[in-house]
Amino acid sequence: MNDRLAEYIVKNRLALFAISCLILLASSSGIYNFNYQRGLTVFLPQQGGELENYNRLKKEFTSFSSAVFIVENKQADLINKESIDLVYQLSDHLESVPFVNSVTSLTHYQRLQLGVDEADVFSIVEDVDALDSEALRSIRSRVVRDNNFYGSLISEDLTTTLIVATLDLESEAIEDINLSEWSEETSKAIGGPFKNHNVFAASEVLADHAVDRVSADDLLMLYPIVILAGSVVVFLLFGSIYSVLAGFVVVTMSMAASFGATLWAGFELNMATSLSFPMIFLLAFSNVIHLLVTLSIRLPEANSKEEAIIAAYEVNLKSIFLACVTTCIGFLGLNT
Repeated sequence: MNDRLAEYIVKNRLALFAISCLILLASSSGIYNFNYQRGLTVFLPQQGGELENYNRLKKEFTSFSSAVFIVENKQADLINKESIDLVYQLSDHLESVPFVNSVTSLTHYQRLQLGVDEADVFSIVEDVDALDSEALRSIRSRVVRDNNFYGSLISEDLTTTLIVATLDLESEAIEDINLSEWSEETSKAIGGPFKNHNVFAASEVLADHAVDRVSADDLLMLYPIVILAGSVVVFLLFGSIYSVLAGFVVVTMSMAASFGATLWAGFELNMATSLSFPMIFLLAFSNVIHLLVTLSIRLPEANSKEEAIIAAYEVNLKSIFLACVTTCIGFLGLNT
């Protein structure tokens, strides 16, 4: 069985390669259906109501989230003109962002009072340029005495403070924004000129967007590096550029075809299903190595290259088939 199939593959290799290319082009066009599903909701079952209930509750009660910007003075406490100016500028900038509903900081503070419909909005700093030593002493005294600030918005050693920006996650202005990149750019743009300070952002919603950015970076940078490293290993083992090209073609065609077919089938990529592509790479790469090793062993004994190739297929076809089948079975676990 193996020998007849191997002979058929070798004799009709050009036709089979052409058919493979057509299948590759057809499946790769599924890239137009690309959609990446963020967050941990991918692990909720599609049936049974859990996902629907989660989305309803999220829309009703958690359409707002917060981005927390942390300002740290590296040399002294924050009760000085430069530090307060930094907090004021960052708070003022955040208030101008379309998808930011409110900002709470040392310089922009609002507090809800019982029996009052509107928030009590006030600032401990009215004019940064007018701050003098007496005004700074007054600010220090108020910050230390007021529990709304001390140990809450500002650390007990007065070196670190928080700026909390409430984000409207349902806003149209936020649809095309990567919040992780936005927060990083904002921190650098406002905090950059203040060399004695560190400014960085943190919160769950920013971490969620950061995962997407890191995943994209891995896809664009790490996969090519892995393919390049594998090609170098093949070249060092076999000393043939043709072996490298053969491995490269098999790996890239396998990954592209599986990627497109997945999208054509209507599946969305997420943290779980994206693991399939490095697994496909490893499977295709190992199959190429098995074939090339057997080919290099049989080539000196064979009367022709075709005979050596057929022998390599005869030895490896069954193991390659079983490896692919068991890997497909393992992929089913990604849908649980």
